[in-house]
Amino acid sequence: MAPVTAYDLITSAGDIQTFGGAGFFGSRVSQGAPTKIIGGAPTATGLGYWLASNKGGIFIYGDAVNYGSPRASFGSKRIRAFAGTPDGQGYWAVSPVGNVYSYGDAPSCGSASGVSSKRPIAAIAPTPDGLGYWLITTRGVIRSYGDAVDFAPGWNYRSRSPIVAMASTPDGQGFWIANAKGAIFNFGDAHFLGSTIHRRLTKPIVSLVPTTDGNGYWLTTGTGRIYFFGDAVSRGSDIRNPPAAPTTIVGMMRTIATTASRYVPLPHQTIGYDISNFQCTKPGSSTLQSNVPQSSAVSIIEVAGWLDGANNSCLQSSAAWATRAAGSTGASYQLYLFLNSPGTNIEATRLYANGPKGSCGALTGTPRLTCIAYNYGYNGAKSAVAYATKQNVHAVTWWVDIENTALSPTPFSSFSANHFWSFSPALNAQTMQGAIDALRSAGLLVGIYSSSLQYPKIVGDYTPTTGAQLPLWIAGVPWTNPPYTQAGLPSTSTLTDWCAGTAIYRGSKSVDAFAGGVPWILQETPGTEKSPFGLDPNYTC
Repeated sequence: MAPVTAYDLITSAGDIQTFGGAGFFGSRVSQGAPTKIIGGAPTATGLGYWLASNKGGIFIYGDAVNYGSPRASFGSKRIRAFAGTPDGQGYWAVSPVGNVYSYGDAPSCGSASGVSSKRPIAAIAPTPDGLGYWLITTRGVIRSYGDAVDFAPGWNYRSRSPIVAMASTPDGQGFWIANAKGAIFNFGDAHFLGSTIHRRLTKPIVSLVPTTDGNGYWLTTGTGRIYFFGDAVSRGSDIRNPPAAPTTIVGMMRTIATTASRYVPLPHQTIGYDISNFQCTKPGSSTLQSNVPQSSAVSIIEVAGWLDGANNSCLQSSAAWATRAAGSTGASYQLYLFLNSPGTNIEATRLYANGPKGSCGALTGTPRLTCIAYNYGYNGAKSAVAYATKQNVHAVTWWVDIENTALSPTPFSSFSANHFWSFSPALNAQTMQGAIDALRSAGLLVGIYSSSLQYPKIVGDYTPTTGAQLPLWIAGVPWTNPPYTQAGLPSTSTLTDWCAGTAIYRGSKSVDAFAGGVPWILQETPGTEKSPFGLDPNYTC
């Protein structure tokens, strides 16, 4: 099943209208509490959202976390704009006169306090990395903070139609601005893709939301009519059932249809297998070996064994095997991506040269290395998704494989020396985060494959920014029963503690859980006992 972009419409009464498979997690209307909602933001997982009221109240639904609210300090003040951080672990609320209130990991980069109440703030637009933001007034005055760049210096907005929305391009090198008539003003690398300026609108435009790749956008009116341009796709609208006056639509939240509506939970306490390019008939072959299990209730398939190469040549036949092996009682197959630090080869250079962190060649020192690491992870994962899609192989859940603690003595990997990761946990963490962000931007549920013995040596104590606890696929779990026994190990299963994240590896003080995640799958290793089919079985918690 291919990834799907979904969206919600928010009403001033706090109701949520879902489209395209977006999850519904509650509303102010269902709570019977009259509140004037001015906007909202989805969590990074697609499993929740925040709603913000004009009086400073922040209301949480699903996996959204309450990081604080300006309500207590507001008095007679109000808020006019609201936005979540890109990683879903914080948010900003902005008053009409430009006071910015920051919560969670949202940085306080400055305020436009003192803006005339006759020309109030219309919107706040975060930069893609969450380290800055733009504020814009209804009369088109732009203020830039943090790493936000004003791409429209000297712009003199002359229309009488008020500005209502502003949004950044995916790389932060441009932005779009929309007014109430749907006129679009594009600056930097933002492309003009259409507008509603020549349409007869029954209600003004209230929001502009770009697609994840920046090659399209949606415009929404106060009646819930949605206009889409570029690669934006219509998932439905409120046009045939608009909210009853005086309630209006106040905004749109772009989200994903991943876990809320497409993810089917794994069956508990079942056995399956993971396979990779090593199970291809021969290197580069499109066919799978015949010596694979006939039954596998949960199967996980490698898409790529190296970020800038080593795509699984028999991916399509592996997916066909996994579908057959699951039978009528098994789960849909999942996919995984082997991660590594960028190398110095031509293909790696191509991947990291440009990306969400910008053009790395224009930087020096640590910022350059950070840019290289993140762009490499992001673009490498994006390339893997494209490869799987081209092979007509789709899965809702993808795992990123973090292993091999023989670190390189340099900031770059060396495949020939078996150094898959750089010497720097901070740089390795950036590569991992980039890959996770790319997969999530494709509407996928992401988990981590590793162990508490390897993970900290590679990325330190880094906890990925996702807005929720990540699923974990735990490596190196002792071979028990099920499915097998071995001398020196328990004859009955001890997997309950491993699934709880409290088990300890033999000879270590480390519990099995890591990265602040939750164990979903355990990969059992047989020690000296020969693995069946040459594969390590997996056990679902």
